Amino acid sequence: MFSDTRSERTLLEGNGGFSFHQGLDISASDGSPVYAVSSGTVVRARGGRVTVECGNGRSFQYWHIEPVARVGQRAVPGKTLLGFIQPKREHVHLTHLERGRAVNPLAPGRVTPYRDATSPEVLDVAIIHGEVGRDLAPRVVAGRVTLVAEAIDTPALPVPGRWHGFPVTPALLSWRIETSDGQIVRQHITRDVRRVVPKNDLFWRTFARGAHQNWPVFAGRKEKFMTARYLFKLSARPFDTTTLRDGDYVLVVSAADTAGNRNVRRLSFSIDNGLSGS
Repeated sequence: MFSDTRSERTLLEGNGGFSFHQGLDISASDGSPVYAVSSGTVVRARGGRVTVECGNGRSFQYWHIEPVARVGQRAVPGKTLLGFIQPKREHVHLTHLERGRAVNPLAPGRVTPYRDATSPEVLDVAIIHGEVGRDLAPRVVAGRVTLVAEAIDTPALPVPGRWHGFPVTPALLSWRIETSDGQIVRQHITRDVRRVVPKNDLFWRTFARGAHQNWPVFAGRKEKFMTARYLFKLSARPFDTTTLRDGDYVLVVSAADTAGNRNVRRLSFSIDNGLSGS
């Protein structure tokens, strides 16, 4: 599952902009009215975006809408019309900021009511050489290797329209290495956006080469209806097998969402550090 040469080549050699998705996409028909979700004051209403400051360093940005609200207007949740969803958008992008930093609107105590009964999936786990490449086979490894996982989550509610059936990313991705008798010898959290979204300078410390979004753009062309591939580097730096003794191990990767739903996938492998010098 880690040999999509087109996406690897594009991300390694092509131009592009890479950023985390700092918000929540709420599906609705083009032209649908968008109302404030929290009280505050409108401080921006132009360029397809309305921003409402709520006090105490908290604000909300509503993207992809034609504004009708005015700067200085008081916003009342559920009553103040901010604008209408723009053509060919089919959603409003909601960004929740606290003291200027994007946070996860789905964290407990934020956007309510919200229920999530779907579980993330760890689709595949691999140990590879370098940034890109095929799985090492046989699974006897030595030296500095990259641990990669492909993981997705499913929206809590079915999404209609053009975004139907597309995945999102898990809120939490972690891993551990166990010995054959279950003793944990390494463990690490790869990604944790359950409450706060990281800054974009951490993008390539999180995602592995070959990852792309839903409806990606390759060489200036949008690939309509193409499903995302969320590939994660389990650690920002290559894993050095010489830090462990030779033997049999299991790499356990866990994905979870903000509601605590969880899924696990395991990969058995062996370390033979003598091979690194051959």
